[in-house]
Amino acid sequence: MAGLGNIQINVSDHFVELQALMCERDGMSAENQYRSHAGYSPAYVSDDFNLIAEKMRALKIVEGVQTQPTTAHSLRADNAGGLSD
Repeated sequence: MAGLGNIQINVSDHFVELQALMCERDGMSAENQYRSHAGYSPAYVSDDFNLIAEKMRALKIVEGVQTQPTTAHSLRADNAGGLSD
């Protein structure tokens, strides 16, 4: 189990799947950036990224704990408060 403050989460298949989707998304972005620099059209369009986002939203990482949408701003504010593992 991994800890986030006083909240315990199970590192599950869902977490692993989320990490895989993030890698896939990052690879898609990198390929598009490479193609842009080389003067080619993008390999992936918004529909491709939206599909990845839908798969990510469908995952439940913390089961039994109500989660709220987070933003980069709220994450920075939380980290400034000194969250620890």
